[in-house]
Amino acid sequence: MPIQSGTHLGPYEILYFAGSFDRAFEQLNKTLELAPQNPQALALLADAYACSGETEKATEKCLQALASAPGVTFIRGNVAATYAKIGKIAEARTIVEGAEKAWKPGDGSAFWIAAAQARLGEKDAAFEWLERAFQERTFFLVHFKVHHLFDTLHGDPRFDDLVKRIGIPD
Repeated sequence: MPIQSGTHLGPYEILYFAGSFDRAFEQLNKTLELAPQNPQALALLADAYACSGETEKATEKCLQALASAPGVTFIRGNVAATYAKIGKIAEARTIVEGAEKAWKPGDGSAFWIAAAQARLGEKDAAFEWLERAFQERTFFLVHFKVHHLFDTLHGDPRFDDLVKRIGIPD
């Protein structure tokens, strides 16, 4: 079954966005029991581990996600964002550069490339990629305001402008 950039995993998202990482782990692990090589579940679990400070587990899940979906641009962007979160800056930069080169309009990866750039502290690049995601009407933007990937962009007037243009209520 092909990976679709607009799929989602249900309760995990609510728990993750609320910062309830322990419960998010449970939900994602249930997903992985049914589909052990699901690259999106692996990448999202990696990021939840990163947000909770569990860098070893985050790294393990990143490697599994990359192995289960070699060349899938939005998975690579997600993994790069996670690596940036856990301080693996060189690895994050290498992966995001590859994702940028492989990017194709409409594949959903502009959002994830923006996330990696945001976590790397490259705000201008993050907003450039977010603008691409916006122009493509990328599904993932519905989570933009609450997604931990973009915490470093809060307070920037471009963040508030994009939230308004997306149509996310206050």
